Amino acid sequence: MKTFTHSQQGIQELPTRMIWLEPEHFEAARNISNQHTSEAKQWKVYLNALALLGFENWIQEYNPDVKINLEKCSIFEQEFDNLFLTNQSEQINYQDFVCNIALENITLEDIALEEFKVTLVTVDNLINDVLTIPNQIIYSPKYAAHFYILVEVLPEDEQLKIYGLLRSDKLTKNLQAVKLEYGFETRDALIPISWFDTEVNNLFVYTCFLSPTALVLPVSQTQETIIPSLNKIKDATCKTFLKLNDWWNGVYEDNWQSLFTNNLTWGYVRSVNQAKLAFALGVKPIILDDKTLKVSIKEIKNLEETDNQENDVIVKIEPDDEKCLPPGLILRVTLYPHTPESVSKEAIAKDSDVAIKLEFSELPGTEFFIEASLGGDVFIQECVMSN
Repeated sequence: MKTFTHSQQGIQELPTRMIWLEPEHFEAARNISNQHTSEAKQWKVYLNALALLGFENWIQEYNPDVKINLEKCSIFEQEFDNLFLTNQSEQINYQDFVCNIALENITLEDIALEEFKVTLVTVDNLINDVLTIPNQIIYSPKYAAHFYILVEVLPEDEQLKIYGLLRSDKLTKNLQAVKLEYGFETRDALIPISWFDTEVNNLFVYTCFLSPTALVLPVSQTQETIIPSLNKIKDATCKTFLKLNDWWNGVYEDNWQSLFTNNLTWGYVRSVNQAKLAFALGVKPIILDDKTLKVSIKEIKNLEETDNQENDVIVKIEPDDEKCLPPGLILRVTLYPHTPESVSKEAIAKDSDVAIKLEFSELPGTEFFIEASLGGDVFIQECVMSN
């Protein structure tokens, strides 16, 4: 069995930035936690509030030109409690999070209307070298951040320790490398603490010299975000709703084609546990930036009765008449589009890539949204998994 490896730098070797917590921080944290109705989660909210208040104090003392906006901060959302705040007795390996902290450098007029999003990854006892973070914290348009900052809260010592920060582009790049090396992906991301930059003051460098648009975050596929993209779409774009149920019945439309002769859509294979699988596969040629490409969708079902009734879907792009994909080609898949729970993942072609793909497992009937873009051209396909 393959294991997850990481740098040998241990917790004790990590330099930290220590912040003292003042009496007013504890009082304010109690007031915030008392606003939450769930008593079981008030302690977690209390620790997260201390982390937020200590972090805010550090920002203001170190660089007063950086403004903090907490208008959309997750610590004030009851909905966020139900999604991510966990009881340690139930999920001992989980960290907690304070999302949607907005930072803005008020001295830079050209980016004054743009804000960096920061998520605090909070722990009250940092004993593990690997953190467990739900993918929705990383890939959800609502909660994804430009920077993730690891914070340990020590209320008895009246201290807050900042261990480091992790840029979103480095995080997603490292996760993609892990997936390619080990060939698997989980619903929760395993993040070695060695990925965090221990020079936490670099946060101020980034907010001074970077624009937030330099670190691309997932976006919600709402009507407002889809319409601008549609203005760039060429003939390669499909505007119909693709129902994968049709493929299982041998029906392929709108230039989607089966790879099997005689329109045979079923193919049986055996997995390592001898489960019987079947798949439906469709391919469509598209043109982006004058490059001819092939988009394929493969849905895989387990024909045997199991506790897990989810189907697997693989979305892939390959070159049609060349050996490699054009660098910079982006493939994005969004689950649950047009809902607040939408989650996006993307893959970007590099030099010498012969294909890029994204995989996910969801319940039958789940809607998803495919977008491929290159040089200003966009291919969009809305789909729904078979029942």
